[in-house]
Amino acid sequence: MGRRMKAWVLVLPLLTIFGGCGHSRGSKPAASPAVDATAGSPSATNAPRQEEVPSEVWFSGNMGGKLPIRMVLRRTGTKFVGKYVYEKHPSPVELEGTSTPSGDIELEESVNGKVTGHFRGHMDDHQFVGQWKDPSEKRTLPFKLDIARGRMVLLRERRVHWKSYGKSELCENEKSVNSLCTEDGRVECTMEANLFEVLDGLGRPHVAALNKLLRPKDIDDRSCTEDSQARTEIRSELHVDDGGVLSVVMDSSWDCFCAYPDSSKLYVNYWLDEGRSFTLKDALTPAAAALFAKHAESEDLSGDPVLSSTLSFDNKEFAIEREGIRFFGFNAMNHANKAIAPEVFVSFKELRGAIKNPGPLAKLAAAW
Repeated sequence: MGRRMKAWVLVLPLLTIFGGCGHSRGSKPAASPAVDATAGSPSATNAPRQEEVPSEVWFSGNMGGKLPIRMVLRRTGTKFVGKYVYEKHPSPVELEGTSTPSGDIELEESVNGKVTGHFRGHMDDHQFVGQWKDPSEKRTLPFKLDIARGRMVLLRERRVHWKSYGKSELCENEKSVNSLCTEDGRVECTMEANLFEVLDGLGRPHVAALNKLLRPKDIDDRSCTEDSQARTEIRSELHVDDGGVLSVVMDSSWDCFCAYPDSSKLYVNYWLDEGRSFTLKDALTPAAAALFAKHAESEDLSGDPVLSSTLSFDNKEFAIEREGIRFFGFNAMNHANKAIAPEVFVSFKELRGAIKNPGPLAKLAAAW
């Protein structure tokens, strides 16, 4: 760890990935000077100090072929720092390392200051591939990480649980007949939720704003009466975290003193590059309306008013996926019929020509 490369020619294979030489992202790079690996040559002396230009790259892939992970690396010269998380157990693991004279990248991982493993691999314009070893080097796993199509965030999943009790005339009358009532005539209120929290990927103000969106307003409301949503469960589902877009759907369901349990969905569609939420009108041109009609006709949806209204340019119930947009008609349904609420998927391929560029979906849709 900490070894520096002895010649600029060894740094160049990484420059196309980590932002180039001395220019800001999106600007036109200056002409590259001649590269001379001979120590003390005029070319080497006058070359831009590339190690002072920090940049970053995002990856998604797996270890051992079956452990999905996400990683971010930030470079300053030949040194790297970053983090990675396991998608199913997202707690951040710190990374620090350097490039080697052979052109590989060596990274040391640690948790709370304790070394827990090492990565060594080769990076090109598309992927980072190599071997992970534990500190004893007795256990090894291959890893293969693809470079993301745009900015991502590192997420961890958090569980929220609380229970409280309140007075209730209904419970006092029904006693233990109602499952929401305790034996002493009180109403029992519980909250079970799995939520996502952003750990890295945006500046601090944007992280705070996004985490506020990912935590429903009533998550900490512990009031408990006969009018309360006595048993509440919230399930967060990640639809995409790639190409500069984060899309999460939170499904809330609750029991109350009513004929049927009720539920609703909350949609978070966030443009990471701009640091804000976006609508379909931000992402698509008016030409999308005709493409929606064409999709409805090809899927024989035009005769169903519920489905055709779901597939709408103005629908605010949608989630972004890697290959397209999923439309929902959930919140508009009567709570007794939400189990059969419609969903319609439209691919980016079908929407070709109606995606704004620049726009929140431009990078994701470019692959199609």
